[in-house]
Amino acid sequence: MCLLRPPPGWPGKPVTASGIAALPKSQQARAREIHTALYSDAGASYQEVYEVLPKLLVEQGIAGIPLLGGHQGGDATASQLENQSPVLFDIVRSIVEQWPQPPDPIRGRSLAEVLQSTTVQPSRIASNRRVLRELIRKVAGFGPGAVRRLRLDTLEVPTPIPCLDRRSLVLHALGVDPLLHVGQVPWRHSVRSGERVHVYLDVSGSMDCVKGPLYGAVLDCQSLVNPTVHLFSTKVVDISLAELRLGVCKTDGGTDIACVATHMANNRVHRALLITDGWVGIPKGQHQGTLSGAKLAVAYLGGNLNQTDLTAVANHCATLSLGV
Repeated sequence: MCLLRPPPGWPGKPVTASGIAALPKSQQARAREIHTALYSDAGASYQEVYEVLPKLLVEQGIAGIPLLGGHQGGDATASQLENQSPVLFDIVRSIVEQWPQPPDPIRGRSLAEVLQSTTVQPSRIASNRRVLRELIRKVAGFGPGAVRRLRLDTLEVPTPIPCLDRRSLVLHALGVDPLLHVGQVPWRHSVRSGERVHVYLDVSGSMDCVKGPLYGAVLDCQSLVNPTVHLFSTKVVDISLAELRLGVCKTDGGTDIACVATHMANNRVHRALLITDGWVGIPKGQHQGTLSGAKLAVAYLGGNLNQTDLTAVANHCATLSLGV
């Protein structure tokens, strides 16, 4: 109740609330300080309330009460509410999405400006490779019956004709006259027409437990994707495939599909693959138009999936395995 009303006697002569007074002496001072700050000019931060609340719940013997809005791995609050009361679920979610975001996010959607850098250990799962390749081919235009085009590549071949070959130059400097040199010849061949797909990876807080399979899935299909991979939370951060292999991850912990749509519009991305748990918000207005106008595939990955937000804008969808 301390979250819903000020201390008794406020604002004249406030006294300690009965619930806080029942706590052990070691916890009373901090809880009383935060309760008073909530209704003072200074205020209390979301972080301060979040840190003290679980301790109070444990002391009161009601630690099993779920926190509304959680959707991280192992937290089934959102799915329980959606199943028991879907109308209430949609109402609460639409309200929460409009709340001012805390400066120090814990998890879920946030507009925090600070990016946190972490390292991810990619884990490759064979079944994901097959599913993801099929999605990418559909978006890229590599499917059956696709138009083929001629492409000019180069091949390295041994040749007796002297050329700028590093090995030959070294041998010549050592007084050895090599018989063969490494040269390049043009090779025109037919390939299926198609474009490399831009991949957007959801690295929000709700994806923390599945970032290993997330990175591994993309690395298994790197020959089909754009060399630059886009990590998104409430903003998009571009990294190379080499950085992805090293597990580089930059996120602010939140999720917002608007940043993906803005990035696609600014960079004229017309073929894209999103890998996410689906808790990204429903695209609206101009953002919906951008996503609907592109060839878009969505691969869902996570323990608690939301497959409704992107239904209206996705051309192809599939679900990836966690490998457990």
